[in-house]
Amino acid sequence: AAPNYQIGHTHADTLSIEISLKGKKIFTNAGISTYESNKKREKERSTTSKNTVTYGQKSSSYIISSFRMGKRANITNLEGLTSKNEFFITASHDGFSNIYKRIVHTRSIKVNETEIIIIDYFNDSKANKISRLHLHPDVKISKNNNNLILGNNDKKIFSLKNENIEIGNYFYNDSFNNTIESNVIKRKMGNQLKTLIRII
Repeated sequence: AAPNYQIGHTHADTLSIEISLKGKKIFTNAGISTYESNKKREKERSTTSKNTVTYGQKSSSYIISSFRMGKRANITNLEGLTSKNEFFITASHDGFSNIYKRIVHTRSIKVNETEIIIIDYFNDSKANKISRLHLHPDVKISKNNNNLILGNNDKKIFSLKNENIEIGNYFYNDSFNNTIESNVIKRKMGNQLKTLIRII
């Protein structure tokens, strides 16, 4: 996101997350490769390039063009709690209500020493939503029984249950005009989706 006086740098990234381990990115947003006014920049600013959920393939804030933004998502119900061994945060946004009336997306995240739990909830049960987690190009995927194993430098880091998961491709923007192909984990959802990431 960006301040109201600099809308041209705003992205439709409400409730998106990035996760790093020991200074190395694991889950990352796609980034920006260009400031040119074109479809590529619009795609890079869109919710499909972020680690959150799209509703009907729509972005959470209304992207008009490469440097313009229409109505933006508003954050509501932001709460957080930190203890010695656990971190919890929850928030909601109304961005999809710009297109679909009264649609609210709520995301809760709990992190402790052994796992990361992400719960996405919509006040709507239509199965037209897609959750995305974009992997940094250094992160590789392997399969072990019913689990996806994520790792880098031949070291296993995280495991996810391989349930209703589609592995796709996207282009990670390391810097301007420098893109690297990588993987994105996609899952369809109705009104609720739980993503459990175990730390190996």
